[in-house]
Parts: sequence; C-alpha cells; structure tokens
Amino acid sequence: MTSGDLTVDLLSVKSKDEIAILARSCNDMVLNLRKTVGSWLRRKASPLRRNKSRSAPRRLPAAAQVSPMPPKR
Repeated sequence: MTSGDLTVDLLSVKSKDEIAILARSCNDMVLNLRKTVGSWLRRKASPLRRNKSRSAPRRLPAAAQVSPMPPKR
C-alpha cells in the first residue's frame, strides 16, 4: 500500500485489542483512499470526455474502477 497499490486485500480482524483497532483503521484508510482517488480520477477524466468524440467512450484508469467496498467472502 505504501507504493500506492490500493488493490491490497483488507485485513481480517477477529480480536478486540489495540492491534485489532489499528488493523480496522488501516482497512478504513484503504477504503477511503480508494474512494477519494476514484473520485479525483473521475473528475480529472470528465473534461477529457467533453473534448473527445462520443463514438468511443474513454475508460477510466484501473484505480478509478476499484470498488470502495471489499468483496464479500
């Protein structure tokens, strides 16, 4: 995650100690960063879409397509 890879798996937390609180906070941080980066990339791509022809829609970078919610297991 420190290198900018927000596709990391979220931590599985079962305990209730201080380390578990820290792990949950890390999970929240990853989810919020995914949401923020995706929103920023969509806004940044928006003016480009207006200038391009409507025949070929522009795809957003992969980071913008990351779901802010973790997959259900």
